[in-house]
Amino acid sequence: MLKNNNKIIKINLPISVIIITKNAEHSIKKTLDSVSWANEIIIVDSNSTDQTAKICQSYNVIFKNYIDWPGFGKQKNRALRLVSNSWVLSIDSDEVVSDELSLEIIKAVKTNLTNTAFYVKRKNFFCGQLINYSGWQNDYVLRLFPKRYGQFSKDIVHEKVVFSGILKKINAPLYHYSYKNYSDVTDKIHRYSSAGADILLSLNKRITFDSALSHAFWSFFKTYFLKLGFLDGKNGLIIAFMNLETTFYKYLKAIDLKKLNNNKQSK
Repeated sequence: MLKNNNKIIKINLPISVIIITKNAEHSIKKTLDSVSWANEIIIVDSNSTDQTAKICQSYNVIFKNYIDWPGFGKQKNRALRLVSNSWVLSIDSDEVVSDELSLEIIKAVKTNLTNTAFYVKRKNFFCGQLINYSGWQNDYVLRLFPKRYGQFSKDIVHEKVVFSGILKKINAPLYHYSYKNYSDVTDKIHRYSSAGADILLSLNKRITFDSALSHAFWSFFKTYFLKLGFLDGKNGLIIAFMNLETTFYKYLKAIDLKKLNNNKQSK
């Protein structure tokens, strides 16, 4: 948060921050505090049932709620359409922009490189622990871009910014508090495996129980050994098992969906 004599400094630059939310009362305040310097903050909510809306509306933000859930990519494009500035900073409701990153973002926009987008370096926390390995190292995400040249892919999950132009990196950290506790882990295994099953089915690949097993164990091996997850201690092991379960259930759910679709077609 940029401050002068303990007061938040508003930056008069054409930067809009966009955030999509869903039951984010545990994290959204820190997220909003970290970008309070922006002159426009847009939040698109997915019918939260907790205090997310109340917290967001206590800030000077544009708040829009949608009852339906079209997927991450389409939801972020909804937020993008509300942007009035020429630059967009996209962050998640469990991410915090460091002061160092704020200054680098301001510096980048001041250079007025209208055909340039920026990756930022994300530091990921898992149940309170900073993760340095497990495939989470060197995590650069494209988050700052001129609105005119970028949009989000339509992916249900793991969406990305589609941008044509020059790409650069900012090394100042974006902090990501992705899993607050182990209950959150099990919840996300369910949600991400369901979304992944939909994507897998759309690819029309051959899906079997054997492929579910092989892909799941490969995911564990790659996370824990090849990507040095064992160096992250207990949580590195949990992340490897989380990836195994997510992959395994993704394939099992895809098998069920395929059977269901075949039964519908045969009637």
